Amino acid sequence: GFVAQVPRSLAGTVADELAFGPRLAGREPPRAELADALHGVGLPGPTLERPMERLSQGEQQRVAIARALILRPEVLL
Repeated sequence: GFVAQVPRSLAGTVADELAFGPRLAGREPPRAELADALHGVGLPGPTLERPMERLSQGEQQRVAIARALILRPEVLL
Protein backbone atom coordinates (compact mmCIF):
# COMPACT_ATOMS: atom_id res chain seq x y z
CA GLY A 1 0.00 0.00 0.00
CA PHE A 2 1.08 3.58 -0.55
CA VAL A 3 0.05 6.84 1.11
CA ALA A 4 1.31 10.10 -0.38
CA GLN A 5 2.50 12.95 1.84
CA VAL A 6 -0.23 15.18 0.39
CA PRO A 7 -3.34 13.04 0.04
CA ARG A 8 -5.48 13.22 -3.10
CA SER A 9 -9.07 12.15 -2.86
CA LEU A 10 -12.10 11.53 -4.99
CA ALA A 11 -15.15 13.72 -4.78
CA GLY A 12 -17.72 12.38 -2.37
CA THR A 13 -17.93 11.23 1.20
CA VAL A 14 -15.35 9.52 3.35
CA ALA A 15 -17.32 6.28 2.87
CA ASP A 16 -17.00 6.65 -0.92
CA GLU A 17 -13.27 7.22 -0.55
CA LEU A 18 -12.72 4.16 1.64
CA ALA A 19 -14.89 1.89 -0.52
CA PHE A 20 -13.10 2.80 -3.77
CA GLY A 21 -10.27 0.24 -3.52
CA PRO A 22 -12.41 -2.71 -2.43
CA ARG A 23 -14.90 -1.92 -5.21
CA LEU A 24 -12.09 -1.98 -7.76
CA ALA A 25 -11.15 -5.39 -6.35
CA GLY A 26 -14.71 -6.59 -6.98
CA ARG A 27 -16.23 -6.47 -3.52
CA GLU A 28 -18.59 -4.14 -1.70
CA PRO A 29 -17.18 -3.48 1.78
CA PRO A 30 -19.72 -3.60 4.62
CA ARG A 31 -20.32 -0.31 6.41
CA ALA A 32 -18.89 -1.82 9.61
CA GLU A 33 -15.60 -2.50 7.81
CA LEU A 34 -15.40 1.15 6.73
CA ALA A 35 -16.12 2.34 10.28
CA ASP A 36 -13.48 -0.06 11.66
CA ALA A 37 -10.92 1.32 9.20
CA LEU A 38 -11.65 4.85 10.44
CA HIS A 39 -11.50 3.76 14.05
CA GLY A 40 -8.08 2.22 13.37
CA VAL A 41 -6.70 5.63 12.39
CA GLY A 42 -8.38 7.51 15.24
CA LEU A 43 -11.43 8.94 13.48
CA PRO A 44 -15.00 8.41 14.72
CA GLY A 45 -17.52 6.42 12.68
CA PRO A 46 -19.77 9.43 11.90
CA THR A 47 -16.89 10.79 9.81
CA LEU A 48 -18.06 8.35 7.08
CA GLU A 49 -20.84 10.75 6.09
CA ARG A 50 -18.65 13.84 5.84
CA PRO A 51 -17.58 15.18 2.43
CA MET A 52 -13.84 14.71 1.86
CA GLU A 53 -13.35 18.40 1.05
CA ARG A 54 -14.69 19.36 4.49
CA LEU A 55 -11.96 17.45 6.35
CA SER A 56 -8.83 19.05 7.71
CA GLN A 57 -5.48 18.15 6.12
CA GLY A 58 -4.72 15.83 9.06
CA GLU A 59 -8.10 14.10 8.78
CA GLN A 60 -7.57 13.67 5.04
CA GLN A 61 -4.20 12.07 5.73
CA ARG A 62 -5.80 9.65 8.19
CA VAL A 63 -8.47 8.72 5.65
CA ALA A 64 -5.72 8.10 3.08
CA ILE A 65 -4.01 5.74 5.53
CA ALA A 66 -7.30 3.94 6.23
CA ARG A 67 -7.93 3.71 2.46
CA ALA A 68 -4.58 1.96 2.03
CA LEU A 69 -5.03 -0.32 5.05
CA ILE A 70 -8.54 -1.46 4.09
CA LEU A 71 -6.93 -3.45 1.25
CA ARG A 72 -4.76 -5.27 3.81
CA PRO A 73 -1.40 -4.68 2.11
CA GLU A 74 1.66 -6.65 3.23
CA VAL A 75 3.69 -3.41 3.33
CA LEU A 76 2.60 0.21 3.74
CA LEU A 77 4.76 3.07 2.43
